[in-house]
Amino acid sequence: MIVNLPPVHLENIKSLTLSVAGIKNMSPMDCRVLSASILEKTKLSVSETTLKRLFGFARSKFNPSLFTLNAVAIYCGYRGWEDFQRSQPNEAAGSGHPTLDLFHDPMFFALLETATPILILETNRPDFKIITYNKAYEDVTHTQNRELRGLTLWQAFDPEKSGGYGPTLLLEALNEAIQKKLPVQMQPLHYNIPSILPNIIELNWWDVKIVPVMYDGVIKYLLLNTHNITDKVLHQDAIEQAIMKELTLAEDLAKSNIKLNVALENLAASHRELNITKNQLEEINKNLEQRVIERTKKIVEKEAIQRKLIDNSPVAFAVLKGPDHVVETANKRIIEYWGKDETLINKPLSMAIPELKGQPFIEILDKVRNTGIPYINKELRALLNFNGILQPRYYDMVYQPIQHAPGVTDRIFIVAVDITEHVIARQNLEKSESMLRLAVNAANIGTWSFDPQEKVMRYNEMFAKLLGWEGDEIMTYENAIAQVTDEFREKIVEVIESAIADGGDYDFIYAQKRFNDGEVIWLRATGRISPDKSDHLSSFSGIVRQIAGNDHNL
Repeated sequence: MIVNLPPVHLENIKSLTLSVAGIKNMSPMDCRVLSASILEKTKLSVSETTLKRLFGFARSKFNPSLFTLNAVAIYCGYRGWEDFQRSQPNEAAGSGHPTLDLFHDPMFFALLETATPILILETNRPDFKIITYNKAYEDVTHTQNRELRGLTLWQAFDPEKSGGYGPTLLLEALNEAIQKKLPVQMQPLHYNIPSILPNIIELNWWDVKIVPVMYDGVIKYLLLNTHNITDKVLHQDAIEQAIMKELTLAEDLAKSNIKLNVALENLAASHRELNITKNQLEEINKNLEQRVIERTKKIVEKEAIQRKLIDNSPVAFAVLKGPDHVVETANKRIIEYWGKDETLINKPLSMAIPELKGQPFIEILDKVRNTGIPYINKELRALLNFNGILQPRYYDMVYQPIQHAPGVTDRIFIVAVDITEHVIARQNLEKSESMLRLAVNAANIGTWSFDPQEKVMRYNEMFAKLLGWEGDEIMTYENAIAQVTDEFREKIVEVIESAIADGGDYDFIYAQKRFNDGEVIWLRATGRISPDKSDHLSSFSGIVRQIAGNDHNL
């Protein structure tokens, strides 16, 4: 456990390690090469992942271990970490090192008193702890009532509430300034902040310049000059929109020019200069008109294709955004599945489909968002409101999390297939089969079937009871035929084989001895052989019931 770990010493050993390894601009891929170099020189194994945490390419809640610090110190030519620390200037004694006197320098306080918004960060990437900032920065970011010192940059400004890709671009720029050791002027940065009015987020654009502050060749701090350029960006947007409006009106202007050309042709002889101007204007308008037509056509075609692909997809799908599961996108098929219309777009799912209250779907979506684990259900039952009536519907459903950053789910992609008719048909079939079994048992009817080729028999309990079969083993076809009385045995075999050969019906009355008590009973058996999918006769099945002895001539 490291008790004493001055940030200056940590940054110095990191800078010295890169110098020994011959690495000028450190990148995540260099960590693997550096790990192999340390192992070869010191025989101590420091993993690629550990080096990524040490150099700020991966998050870490803890300081580097003593083993790691000893390994890099030995790699740099010292006996260990303590030996390296003893070689460093004594901060407590007031060595006059620039980094120690920075925050006591009058020039530093004069810099903070300027009208330029300034934010100073540590280089402990990827957290970038906030050291201090001036009043101008508080005013422009509306943070007068918040204490940001000591927070990481990401704790102070929540990326999820900012909008756009501002946090990602800012992180890339900070790393670029550290790696190149040069100031970085960012492109206009989209980052929204809370308004001075409660519960309102303002659209904001920023001009950010990142200046690395170095001492003895090591970057100690990052100074951010920040200016709010929202008005300038929005003004530029307004200009671009005005140009687009003018381009849209060009078609009407071109039609007017046709009428003007007739008048210009009549004046061509006496107005040469005007004619030249007219020709130039016609050429400009022609090119402009063609550009507008082509651009408009491409936009319309692109939007039409995208909308057509979405709406005519054979699979129902939707995209839910944020913790409230706002319906960001939904095609026609899934809207029909839900029994709603397109007014549900941009509404939270709980408001768009209020009947989901009390059902588990919102809870399932919350779990997918929090865990990042997809949810798949091949027969999901939901009660949905169709024309004012709650109806059960069944879906094959997939909830797939979408993550723009590892571990952070910002959207959930829903794919659904309506299998309600299939499920209801299966339930009705199961119900019919159950009722048939009850009816057969109630009527004392035995059911049987066997494979014409293998002669393997299948039968119900009533069949075995009628024939007096009490054995634990399965009754065979030969067992059953052997119990038929002599006068009918040859005939019943002939009738069965004829039905199998011709594919016809089977209906035969005969006498048979019961297996258990030898009693002769009269039975009537009816059946039919059924073809398989290839029209081959594959299943011979039917029923048998006991009849009175005097009914055997029926």
